[in-house]
Amino acid sequence: MNEEQAQADIPTHVASFINDFSATVTNVGQDSDHPGYQGQGLTNFTLIDAAENFNVFAARDDDDNWCVVLDNTPLADHPDDWAIGISCAPSEDFAAHGLRLQIDTPTLTHTAQLLPDDFTGEIDPDLERINDHLAAQ
Repeated sequence: MNEEQAQADIPTHVASFINDFSATVTNVGQDSDHPGYQGQGLTNFTLIDAAENFNVFAARDDDDNWCVVLDNTPLADHPDDWAIGISCAPSEDFAAHGLRLQIDTPTLTHTAQLLPDDFTGEIDPDLERINDHLAAQ
């Protein structure tokens, strides 16, 4: 992502989830079932795109991995049907493949593939290229 993209104001519900997620995952990382993942804080949030029922952010974690955060906002008639997903990958993997994430709720399914600058790799054929850094459905 280029330096000219503005960092986004993180919606309150997303910030709360990220803080809770980081605390939970840090504790899980100390569990013998998940020894390799210690949980990382997310910084440098950049809003990649906002649509009627989802927002996609790029972020970096404390190990300088690229992360995609997908905020699936509920439909008006299903206000409790929301979801937030996070996926991170090392810079080399992100540069080669982008970073894909899908989240489902009973009423909505969204998929986002965060793309690096000048990406020439494959994009999931079910996704629509939204802008230079995002393909989504």
